[in-house]
Amino acid sequence: MPVDDALHGLIGFSVRAGQLISGQEACLAAVRTGKAALVLVDAGSSENTQKRFRDASQYHQVTLHLMPPEAIARATGKPRMVVAMPHGALAERARAVIQAAENA
Repeated sequence: MPVDDALHGLIGFSVRAGQLISGQEACLAAVRTGKAALVLVDAGSSENTQKRFRDASQYHQVTLHLMPPEAIARATGKPRMVVAMPHGALAERARAVIQAAENA
């Protein structure tokens, strides 16, 4: 299964479980306070948005992954460009999926 399909399912599951932080400001606050374990950014978002989250994630040592355009909106059912997963089993599984794809 492609990495983005697996993440799509995990995002949807996170929404239903109430374990997803969505929206740019809420995600940025979660990264800065250490509540976010993983940040997913839509590749169709602006360069400024991507740079903002890339810099914050790198500084706070949070995993960042770019999703294909509109993938986050389809998975959440809401027009979002950025979502974050808090620490927990879902975020760990998503990070494992990303790492497996990078190592393959």
